[in-house]
Amino acid sequence: MKVLVGSVRTAESQAAVEAAVGEVRSQGGELHLVVHIPPPTNERDAQEHAALLERERERLDEQAERIHAEAGVPCTAHFLQGAGRTSRALLDLAAEVEVDRIVIGTRRRSHVGKLLLGSTASDIILAAPCPVLSVKAEE
Repeated sequence: MKVLVGSVRTAESQAAVEAAVGEVRSQGGELHLVVHIPPPTNERDAQEHAALLERERERLDEQAERIHAEAGVPCTAHFLQGAGRTSRALLDLAAEVEVDRIVIGTRRRSHVGKLLLGSTASDIILAAPCPVLSVKAEE
């Protein structure tokens, strides 16, 4: 079984990663950790953006190595950069890798928050080429 999960620095993401590791451990297969970093919005942010890219790449690689060492789960890190929605980047990778399941972390949002910010989780659930497991973080 191939499982894809986004990895960012939130409680929701951490819960999703833990659930994804559990899925792969119980069913066998491989885990695909992914982070998507959009480009900077202006030149002033470009230097900070370069540092962010390096930190996130290192964090993701370390997380993949730790999961493999501690859980015995084969884990591949995918570092995606570029314009466009994070949901689209994850869905494109899911199709490319031919994953069997996507695991996402979710949290409660206000109606206005959903309207203004959109919903990566909703986009993934509605357009995924495979089943999606939605995980809430403990409060």
